[in-house]
Amino acid sequence: MIKELRDKTGLGLKKCKEALVESGGDVDSAIDALRKAGMASAEKRMGRTTSQGSVFTFISDCGKKGAIVALACETDFVAKTDNFKGFGQRLAQFAAESGVGDAEGLKAASIDGESVEDMIKENISKLGENLNISNAASFTSEGQLYQYIHGEGALLGVMLESDGELSAELGKDIGMHIAASMPLYVKRDDVPADVVAKEKDIYREQMTGKPADVIEKILMGKINKFYQENCLLDQVFVKDDKKSVAKILKEAGSASVKNFSRFQIGA
Repeated sequence: MIKELRDKTGLGLKKCKEALVESGGDVDSAIDALRKAGMASAEKRMGRTTSQGSVFTFISDCGKKGAIVALACETDFVAKTDNFKGFGQRLAQFAAESGVGDAEGLKAASIDGESVEDMIKENISKLGENLNISNAASFTSEGQLYQYIHGEGALLGVMLESDGELSAELGKDIGMHIAASMPLYVKRDDVPADVVAKEKDIYREQMTGKPADVIEKILMGKINKFYQENCLLDQVFVKDDKKSVAKILKEAGSASVKNFSRFQIGA
């Protein structure tokens, strides 16, 4: 009976034995009691800091639907457990299939009739640590989706959408580039006008006293540098410092990148 209860709840031997004793050997009553106790215990843990965890991705077989989810916990020990990994992967698959587009939407959703909020609490109870969905994004693409997970601990992950098809190797390389170079936008046109205006104001403040025509020339150079540092297609490719990402894509005769999400645990 203890084994049956452990299999159904994922909880330890001692807790299961105590619950069975209290319920007079009624497994269903023991499960209910453990769930109630677990929920109460989970709520107490929910204020704790979550600086560890993993990034999970899921892409459908057709390559058109996908999601990336950052699931945080308190320690890397828990992040390596099968329970944690299984829960994170289940969240990523659900986000991809349902189209839930952000962390708050995912927390508010239900999977197979069970709320994600309750699922989080149950996993907190099982694992003994606070858990938090810190980031989530879903993609539905007319092109193709590609993923990149950096390192064994999966603390950093990228999902990118192309407007056509890239080779698997190039898709992975562009994902790795995004992970390393941290672009904020895909292309120059994606940068909001107010962001450009703010950058120009900052640069003008630094050049007080110079002639207007000189300031405008310097401003042009400064803004170009801003684009090169923050726009994916303008960035110098991490695997070839003589070429931009746009040039790499063009030389490969491939599609271009349309969108991406980059999530990092603890950042």
